[in-house]
Amino acid sequence: MERDFKGVWIPAEIWLNEELSMLDKVLYTEISSLDNEEHCTAGNEYFANFCGYSERAITNSIKKLKELGMIEELKFNGRCRKLAVVEKFSMVKMTRQHGQNDEAASSKRRSINIANNPNSKNAISIINNTNNKKSLVKKKSMYEKMQDEIHVFTKDIKVQKALEQFLKLQLEIYRDKGKTYYSNIFKSRLNKLKDEFDEKDWLKIITAANENGWQNFYPLKDNKPAKKKRACDEGVSCDKWTD
Repeated sequence: MERDFKGVWIPAEIWLNEELSMLDKVLYTEISSLDNEEHCTAGNEYFANFCGYSERAITNSIKKLKELGMIEELKFNGRCRKLAVVEKFSMVKMTRQHGQNDEAASSKRRSINIANNPNSKNAISIINNTNNKKSLVKKKSMYEKMQDEIHVFTKDIKVQKALEQFLKLQLEIYRDKGKTYYSNIFKSRLNKLKDEFDEKDWLKIITAANENGWQNFYPLKDNKPAKKKRACDEGVSCDKWTD
């Protein structure tokens, strides 16, 4: 398997795309690197070892990349598979796949141009109309945005509450460290939860992370033992501790 290596440069439309997880971005880049004259013939086991993820996560990521039109499966005979990067892939194509038409995209570009030139007549007109109609909407906070992500991610109320608690904990940890908590960090945690764990275990995994103050999700078998609790919980003297 020969590598058509172009370096570790990732296009901006890939790197800055919030819809793609870090695994999606790395996997797309690796497939592109291996896409030579014979195209990419690497299997999921190779990608799992290369990316450090499970084969199940790799399968889900490849399916997502194909659905987005970023890669295509040229051949699969039950044993050998050939993948290729769609050369003409762009953000415009991706936008169309998600239901936004050319007129909306063009309108967005016009808005950007106007914002770059606030002294233009169009900019002044838009600002005046906005003020007159009182259409300014308060910008959502990071927590509110991620709450929306959680409600899209799962309809299970208990899991939603556990994830909201996890989010609050992460925001507190980053604030105490004087660091900024970006939305991509939380989205990557959700992607890991979806790609690496069975849905029936989500609540236990999230709860374990919350109880231990972890900043990520880990398999149940790797979870640290629960903290010792007072013996008085079992009806024994509170001066002693028990496992």
